[in-house]
Amino acid sequence: MASAMRWIGLLLMTTAVVTGCAAAHGPSETPGQSSLPTDSRLPAASAYCGGGDLSVDRGPYVIAGMQVPGYGIPDMGGQKVDVALRTVVVTGTVTARDAAFFAGVRDIYTPFSVEVDQVIHGDARVGPMRVAVEGGTVGCYTLRVYYGAPLIEPGKRYIFFLGEPVGTESARAYWDAWLVDPDNVVQTVQGPMPLTQLIDRIDRLAAAGSSATP
Repeated sequence: MASAMRWIGLLLMTTAVVTGCAAAHGPSETPGQSSLPTDSRLPAASAYCGGGDLSVDRGPYVIAGMQVPGYGIPDMGGQKVDVALRTVVVTGTVTARDAAFFAGVRDIYTPFSVEVDQVIHGDARVGPMRVAVEGGTVGCYTLRVYYGAPLIEPGKRYIFFLGEPVGTESARAYWDAWLVDPDNVVQTVQGPMPLTQLIDRIDRLAAAGSSATP
């Protein structure tokens, strides 16, 4: 599932906008220094300086029966299966922002530490978890994510929709996250909704999906 999410979610870097460069793909280069290597020898990658901008668009998709729009990039078919049913869904509080890491020659993720207090769907457990968000800085190389970047902050609680672990890290790839306020009301794409109501929607969708499977 992780590879499919990268293909649809990140559009394989075809939406990348290069900083300070007229090219349409890849990071810009700092004068007098090399761009990132084209192989996967990542331990040396942080010695290469530069930066790039990435516009992330997962396209129109559905979470718990609610349509989530794209960010202006042409529709590539969107997600036909409800995201809540094909990801790990948990609620938890962000406790820290951790050091970024390379997950590919040009892919950088920043992990956040999350204290999970409830598992709603999928294979997960209550307790510490790491959530990987696109973008960040390793050494002197920075990948900045604009459109589609998640806005999660330490100290706040969210309902997370997460994919498989990224690269060699234990951090699960971010798909989406909605803020949960102190009154257990979720700020969904369609407006405020009690967390219990949202969980009930996901449970009913999961039950319907299980009964429809031969």
